[in-house]
Amino acid sequence: MNTGTIKSFAAKLSLTVLAAGALLFAGAAPAQAQQWGVGIHVGAPAYVVDRDVYYRDYAARRFYARQRAEREAYERRQREEFLRREAWLRHERWEREHRFYDRDRDFDHYR
Repeated sequence: MNTGTIKSFAAKLSLTVLAAGALLFAGAAPAQAQQWGVGIHVGAPAYVVDRDVYYRDYAARRFYARQRAEREAYERRQREEFLRREAWLRHERWEREHRFYDRDRDFDHYR
């Protein structure tokens, strides 16, 4: 085989491979494959600075704060009512203990 034949054979072969690759690349259908993956996290959660935890449950915190305020107001009213009644009872007991009916021998209050 002379060198001219080898050169023409190599040129024909490279041209054929190039044409076959171009046809294969141009004629390929787009892939329709489904993709899925599995992720495993080991260790402590990452500390993220911009995560806004305070406002995440804003509605729930407002609801429970309102409930707590109502309960505290109710308990305060109950406590004030109890103290008012205790003061009234103390006053009545004091009046009962400090009545001096026999001081001036006036028993008209029995009529």
